[in-house]
Amino acid sequence: MAELIEDLPTRTFEPGAVTFREGDESQNEAYLVHEGTVEARRRVDGEERVVNTLVKGDLLGEVALFRDAPHSVTAIAVEQVTLLVIPAQRLESMVRAN
Repeated sequence: MAELIEDLPTRTFEPGAVTFREGDESQNEAYLVHEGTVEARRRVDGEERVVNTLVKGDLLGEVALFRDAPHSVTAIAVEQVTLLVIPAQRLESMVRAN
C-alpha cells in the first residue's frame, strides 16, 4: 500500500477547519487520513450530529466520489489533520489492485 500513496499531495487543516461541507461537490477526489482525527457530521432534524469519527488510515469523501453525488456529510478537523489527496482515477486503480 505504501507505494500506492507515496507521491500523493497532502492538505493540512487546523482544529475546527472544515474539509468539505454536506452538499459540496466531490471535486473528483477522496482523502486518506494521514494524521489526526476528523469528524463526519450530518444535519438531522435541523441539528448537526457526529455520524463517524475518522483516524489515520480511514478514507474520507469516497462515497460522493463513487456515487458522483454531493458529499453526504460535513468533515471537520478535531485536531490538526493531514489528508492525502487521492484523485478519482488513482482511487479506482487502488481499489482494483487491492
